[in-house]
Amino acid sequence: MGQGSVGAEVRRSGGGPVRGGGDPEAFAPGFTPASAWATLLVMTLGMLASAINATTMNTLLTVIMDEFGVSPATVQWLTTSYMLCLGVITPLTGHLITRCHVRNLFCAGLAIFTTGALLGAVQHNFAVLVAARCVQAIGSGITIPTLQIMTLYIFPYHKRGVASGVTMSTTGVAPAAGPVVAGALSDTIGWRSIFVITAVLALASLVASRALLRRVDDHPTRERLDKPSFALSTAAATCLVFFCSNLGSLGPLSPYTLAPLAAGVALLAAFAHRELRVDVPLLDLRSLRCRPFAMVCVAVIFTQGYILAINGLVCIYVQDVQGVSATLSGLTMLPGAVLSMAVAPFAGRLLDHHGPRGVVTVGFALVILGTWLLSTIDVSTPLWQPTLYQTVRFTGMSCLQQILSTWGINQLGDLTQGTAMCNSVRQIGGSATNSLFFSTMDLFMAAGGGTTAAEGVAITDTFVTMNVTQLVLAAFVLGQMYLSPKMRAASRRA
Repeated sequence: MGQGSVGAEVRRSGGGPVRGGGDPEAFAPGFTPASAWATLLVMTLGMLASAINATTMNTLLTVIMDEFGVSPATVQWLTTSYMLCLGVITPLTGHLITRCHVRNLFCAGLAIFTTGALLGAVQHNFAVLVAARCVQAIGSGITIPTLQIMTLYIFPYHKRGVASGVTMSTTGVAPAAGPVVAGALSDTIGWRSIFVITAVLALASLVASRALLRRVDDHPTRERLDKPSFALSTAAATCLVFFCSNLGSLGPLSPYTLAPLAAGVALLAAFAHRELRVDVPLLDLRSLRCRPFAMVCVAVIFTQGYILAINGLVCIYVQDVQGVSATLSGLTMLPGAVLSMAVAPFAGRLLDHHGPRGVVTVGFALVILGTWLLSTIDVSTPLWQPTLYQTVRFTGMSCLQQILSTWGINQLGDLTQGTAMCNSVRQIGGSATNSLFFSTMDLFMAAGGGTTAAEGVAITDTFVTMNVTQLVLAAFVLGQMYLSPKMRAASRRA
């Protein structure tokens, strides 16, 4: 699974969708350019429902904190549990794709997501709300990897960057409209109505997907699930996320912090040991021998955490510290999300024609600049400034995460395993990183006395801490792309 396997057929133990003829320059059998784009956009509608549901929580965190009387460290479980369940279910989706028809699997994921949305719309208990989010995450954990695999399967190699960019651009409607709509609904008819909207979007995608996904030439097998591997991965991920969450609320030396850390590390080691020895692993860790792909897996862990943490912290800051309404809080993300929608396809085209180095360099520069600017805001900062700073960050992220993921999976050549691995580490690692940054804010806030002013300082100090890690990550990724001969050659290839 080295760099020379680029353009290989989509296969995993004989199951799942297979590119007939192995021609990387042609659309998949049964697809014309028009039907390929129509299928992509309809499936993206289902992903849009998931993305809206994820981003709206950033605007609603303060409202939910007040209604249920929970702390920032507790309320962040609405986003953390969602991402954790996504990460746990994603490896299982890679297995399910080999056993189920793509159309049935995708539609089942949308049905599960809709069930969770309806549950969230009628509950009045915080624990039940978290459970509803977990049900939605299970549905998203099925639909999102399936969409990404189908994007790489349907489109020829030289159009994958553009197709991925269009997907990212389309789902950019979520961070653009979601927080604003959520804020407006929260200020008028109530925040629960956002769950109804996402349920309607998911149902619309389900109906359309039933017709368009008939074209997929998939061949399900009866491959058995390695249940011990799934149990180990679930337990390890849960323990590590609990460690990151408890770090801020209970302190680094608490037994309730150290015990999940020790258990998580031990379970992760046991999982890796088993995966390298079973015939059909849940996640093929041998794919990490492909150096570009391994680097991408590390990068997406942190970029996902940055996206979750920054968006949530900015919304809490402008609502709690500056006293801005939920609607205006959502507007801080609108210009950046709209601009990223325009930038994402262009960034994908640059990847297709020039490789990832230039666009990733620009992405890191903009993300680091935007985060530094956010660290300078205070209680008297006009709202247009954090809005502008978020716009800079959004633009940078549109040049980073999806670009790195697409390039890394292309280098690996195994679309099913590459997508499963990349999504798993992104969701689990992102949820852990998000919890870690919120715990960092809690530690800073406790040191400052727990007042509203201390909360503002704690958030900006967290931005500074986050930017240090972004600088380290940029040095790690760009250093390899520019200095390592093999990585330099791989990153030059379009």
